[in-house]
Amino acid sequence: MHVVGPYVLEQHQKGDDMNTIKKSAGLLLFAALVFFASGVAESQVTILKDKGETRTFMAGQLSVARDISSVENKAFVCTILTPLKKDDTIAAMVSEDQAWSMHKQALDVGKQKIEFSVMASAKSKDGAFHTFFPAWMEFKINVKAGETVHTNGFQIRTKRPIKAGDRIPVILVGLSSMLSVESEAGSRDANMPPLPWLTVHKDDLDANARSSAIDIWRLAKEHAGK
Repeated sequence: MHVVGPYVLEQHQKGDDMNTIKKSAGLLLFAALVFFASGVAESQVTILKDKGETRTFMAGQLSVARDISSVENKAFVCTILTPLKKDDTIAAMVSEDQAWSMHKQALDVGKQKIEFSVMASAKSKDGAFHTFFPAWMEFKINVKAGETVHTNGFQIRTKRPIKAGDRIPVILVGLSSMLSVESEAGSRDANMPPLPWLTVHKDDLDANARSSAIDIWRLAKEHAGK
């Protein structure tokens, strides 16, 4: 047995070797939504990262720990592209700190169709693991550009005006953060990392948790279409 981030990895011998990753008691930032497993050494790919580093992915699977379909309150409904049921399993490419479903679906983002893994799990810079999904967010209310709205435990911040009925492509992180796929436009320094123009966070998420969600959003965008 050994530890991978906040997960405990246990090896079981039953037919083919299978590595099952279970959530440890120390993971408090987001609810556990997924377990992931790997162990097919014959199917692997090595990807070059920044600064000459590499990450090796192996064929494995994502196993859903609870029903996942949507997040809804009186201001919006956020629906993932592929609703999932507890104990569903999805083929994935898995590394020690990331897992990406091999099944992908496209989101209409502006004038483009961009494919995303329908479910993924990854470790952010603070060391916490997060599960995330491409989703559509439909608003039931109007929100002015630059306005911050608190509604049923969520905080909505937007750089663009939103009208009731608008459908916005987002990355849903841990059922606690919804971040527009498109980045904000304007006067940000070109050397600064991008930010979403729409952010919706649970009110009780602290600054570190919100920053982690943004890290995951950037990762999802980097991986999109690959």
